[in-house]
Amino acid sequence: MDFEYRTLVMAVLLVGGALFLASCTAIGTGRATLIRADRPVDQSGQTIYTGREFDHLLVQPAPKFSGKLTGKISEQAWGEYRRSIYGNETGTAANIAVSARDQSVTPAIVPLDAIRSNTGDIAKVLLDPKLSAQQKDKLIIQLRDSLLSAPESPSRLVQHGQTPTGSIVYHYFPQLTLDLTGTLQSADALDRFDFIAAAIRIPGNSKARFINFAPKAADLFDFTLGQLKQSASATAKADAGRTGSDVEKAGSTPAVGSTAAQESTRGASFGAGLNFALSDELTRDLRSSLEARSAGILDNGKLFLVELRSNDQRRIAGTYNFDVMLEVPSDIEKSTAESPVAYTLSNPQETEVMAEVRVVGIIRHVARSGQTGIFKKAPEPLNDDVFREVVVRDMLVPLWSFNNIPLAQIAENFNLTVLANEDDASFSVLDEASKVIGYGTGRFNRLSIPAGTKARIAFNPINRVTTNQAFILEAPAQSVEAGATPVVAVGAYTTRKPE
Repeated sequence: MDFEYRTLVMAVLLVGGALFLASCTAIGTGRATLIRADRPVDQSGQTIYTGREFDHLLVQPAPKFSGKLTGKISEQAWGEYRRSIYGNETGTAANIAVSARDQSVTPAIVPLDAIRSNTGDIAKVLLDPKLSAQQKDKLIIQLRDSLLSAPESPSRLVQHGQTPTGSIVYHYFPQLTLDLTGTLQSADALDRFDFIAAAIRIPGNSKARFINFAPKAADLFDFTLGQLKQSASATAKADAGRTGSDVEKAGSTPAVGSTAAQESTRGASFGAGLNFALSDELTRDLRSSLEARSAGILDNGKLFLVELRSNDQRRIAGTYNFDVMLEVPSDIEKSTAESPVAYTLSNPQETEVMAEVRVVGIIRHVARSGQTGIFKKAPEPLNDDVFREVVVRDMLVPLWSFNNIPLAQIAENFNLTVLANEDDASFSVLDEASKVIGYGTGRFNRLSIPAGTKARIAFNPINRVTTNQAFILEAPAQSVEAGATPVVAVGAYTTRKPE
């Protein structure tokens, strides 16, 4: 019984060892400790960013440390680790920032191929025998200035309705480039950004808003975690028993006579056999995906949000830029009575658009490098024990500034608007003496008649012929009196059958 018990114990230990060795090939066993950042404030102790984006990565109300704080990723280990790479526990771990550039007031960076594309034009100018040297120099300077001094994007103004007096209102649509930059302060090759994001918020009391951006396509990155197949087998056996034999021997002795002898042997036998095999084979891809970049406009155009993610196969590095478009509404300013020319100005409701910006990053520090494999070890980032340090920066960024050149329009001096419900409508405007002082066609017309005139708008009948019958559309005449403010007359055509 003792032999069988010992054999069973050995089998159990062997199977446990097999499971332990199998655990050496597991992926994703690494532990992480999140170290949150303090909430940024200005010199007066006031918060700069008033939104709630990424508050879960700040110390209040959440604790500074989050995770299983044991061993090499404890609070004490974090202090020692930070002193080893930065020299102190409070230094800046990364530089992160957002900058904005108005494309309508800054020239583009001209690439080399753009300069080469103009060499043909320059050659034509230089080889033209009809031009003098001064004329050639002037043309080449103009070509150079048009190439180097042109704005990256023209200023855009789009018609957005009109006032009751007929003045057209134009809104401003500046196009900006937003640059998101992050650089690490440590020189450790294993350090990297796990996550960088920027929340760019226009204050709620501002009339401006985000309306468009590019690029819009999400950047999805597929990657392979590894290939693995495990097969393990363990066998154990034990046997025990007794053995015995009887042997009879015969012989003769001349002096004494013949004798016979019998020999008997007795004993016990036992044995145990153990066998174990473990092998790894690369048979199947373990795949996953990562949304490396995403962006969007939220909160009715008040918030532009950008998020960047990385892993060990795809890093966050350098500067990422996005083209965004703002809408800044306008008000109409009319010229004074003393002005020799009547005009209107489309003035933006805001001459400067500021944004509250919060930039946040998560830096991955490796406290203990993870490995996988049984007999031959290989690095495995998913098995790393890591510190994930949060860095955050709040800032005010000017997005757009008005250049003090509003769109000007020559004012139209009209005081009568005539509307109709038919495209082929027509009418005449007659004064009290039945003299025609104006006319028009279509659904919408503006006219100017002398102030104080009592006029009658006579709508002409419209003949309609179909396959089976004919119709006449008529609208009753309208009487108006022109004054300082515009008046509106409506021609409501209805159908009348001919008699």
